[in-house]
Amino acid sequence: MKRALKITTVLIVALSVFAGMTGCAKSENPKKLSPGQAFTIFMENMRQGNYTEAAQFVSLKTAADNQTDLPTFLAWMAGKQELDKITGVKMLSEKVDGTKAIVKVELTAEFKGKKASHEMEVPMTKEDGIWKLYLDAYGNPKE
Repeated sequence: MKRALKITTVLIVALSVFAGMTGCAKSENPKKLSPGQAFTIFMENMRQGNYTEAAQFVSLKTAADNQTDLPTFLAWMAGKQELDKITGVKMLSEKVDGTKAIVKVELTAEFKGKKASHEMEVPMTKEDGIWKLYLDAYGNPKE
């Protein structure tokens, strides 16, 4: 349970920090984005409540496994997050191996006046030319 909370916190931090980093990247062709850029835009859209836009960066396996459409699942997931707690996201690295990638980020959040940072590796897979992430039933990134 503690690990799931830590992962969720990391995802929340990433959502907020990446929001400030994406800017004009939202209008780019998703097929031209790197895994890190795709994750960044996903996070920005989630933070802003643009679940239909965010869904283009989530594997269809997520919807199938959770027996729902992606925008509905993402809206549910966002309802569980406290996006206002995120104070920073820093992309540390990006490793690509064919159609698989790992995006490593450092997430920072502030809870009750205390800052906490956590490094997280986000697995991504290229589907139909777009880098996507698979989310489990709790909204945590999985391979």
